[in-house]
Amino acid sequence: MSVRRRSSSGFWLAVLATLFVARAQPQSSEAESSKALWEVNARHLGYKSLVGEKRVQTFIDFTDANHVVFAWAAPDDPDAAKKAGWLTPVAAHLHVVVFDARTGEKQRGQEWSTPSLPIRLFGLDDGRIVTCTGSVLRQLSPSLDVTREQNLPNERACVGPPRGPRGFSPSRRSLLLCIPPRDHFLQRDRYQCRLLDVETFSTLGDWVGDRGTAAVSDHWLAGFCASRDELCIRAIHGSWRPFQPTAPGGERPRSAFFANDEALVIEAGKQMAIATPRGEVLFQVELPDKRSFGDSAASSRGERFAIIENRSRGLKSEPLDMYPYPSNSRAVVYSIPARRAIFAVRLGGASLWKPTRTNQLALSPDGALLAVFCEGVLKVYRLPEVP
Repeated sequence: MSVRRRSSSGFWLAVLATLFVARAQPQSSEAESSKALWEVNARHLGYKSLVGEKRVQTFIDFTDANHVVFAWAAPDDPDAAKKAGWLTPVAAHLHVVVFDARTGEKQRGQEWSTPSLPIRLFGLDDGRIVTCTGSVLRQLSPSLDVTREQNLPNERACVGPPRGPRGFSPSRRSLLLCIPPRDHFLQRDRYQCRLLDVETFSTLGDWVGDRGTAAVSDHWLAGFCASRDELCIRAIHGSWRPFQPTAPGGERPRSAFFANDEALVIEAGKQMAIATPRGEVLFQVELPDKRSFGDSAASSRGERFAIIENRSRGLKSEPLDMYPYPSNSRAVVYSIPARRAIFAVRLGGASLWKPTRTNQLALSPDGALLAVFCEGVLKVYRLPEVP
């Protein structure tokens, strides 16, 4: 991305003074629940959280308003997985199980051979699923048959954005791939980015750049500029420009994702702002000290999104190289029309005595259900009927 670098301190102070006039929304209005509509222990499906010292990748999403999918990638040879490096792919199988979203009844299951990474999986809201494994992009029918398949340029083509909804648009109509060159350590600015139509796998747009592109909607792209402390935005076939309302409280923006085509969610530590692509701030949220935002999910109809809240744990001691770490605390659902949080559920996070957990979220297309994968258990919650 070629937008000019600028001084960040004065810039963010100006942004704070001139653009962020909305007040942080109170957090006391959401309903907090601990009772799930249903739950299933994934270990009863054959899932194991660790193979050797490697954490097994997991994926959850809704394939439509009535079905939720849980998947995990398990190495075929645990000994080989243990000897391989953290980022070294090994032979594995991707296990996919589809449940009735209202009852938790298992509907169907399937598995495929795959490299252990990179892997991406998401539902298309009409019962179908798209998977990206290694260098192969596949579209699966509601019965889990392969209906479309496309080979990608290299074995790292399925690497996705590190946070947020993993490179697909909120409507699930398009998918962003930023494919690294084979010598990507020497050519970090030569990623081949492609925006694909998920129905046909045809290319909607392509460009060469770094991995700064972080978020996609049907008409917009957002990403970090060369300075990495400034967010930029552009139309799919337009030019990058600085996107100013990006740092609530003057903090450096850390991640961004589109909740819908007209709402970009920008996270900066304990602050979050929801703004239109033209820079209008819809609302803001500020967490207490020692809190921060984490991974997120959006409903395809674009009226709600869910995000993880973290709580800092541990001590800070620079001489001992000890620093607090973010531990998942809650999953919170926000309504964009209501401009506030409407639901929250507590999560099991990491601690000094328990291994790091990976909690994952998914929202049904209509925003009526929240799925959470936490501590090896898949739970689905019914959300309140508010705007």
